[in-house]
Amino acid sequence: MKLDKLWVITVPASCDSTIADFCFETDARGFALQVKGGLSPEDIVAVFSDREEAESEAKRLMHRRLALRSRDGFGGRLTELLWAAIVKPDLRDQAKGLLDEILAREK
Repeated sequence: MKLDKLWVITVPASCDSTIADFCFETDARGFALQVKGGLSPEDIVAVFSDREEAESEAKRLMHRRLALRSRDGFGGRLTELLWAAIVKPDLRDQAKGLLDEILAREK
């Protein structure tokens, strides 16, 4: 099967990112240029051959972000932290430590 186009979902830079900021169409050459320009494997959430699948996954990530933000009583700091932990599992321990710190200050 030949892949003419790829849909790439990257880790959103922040909770204010739009779908267009982290879900984009490219081809093999464009993807190689993205990697050459600094896109690392840790920044890639998923790669799809189908636009609808990619957009569905991007929307799922957006809904998770919005659900977090609606419950954030810490001025957005907690949302940013939890968002990072969701899309970058290697940050979960760090996120848990910071969450414990925030909650301890609130007591």
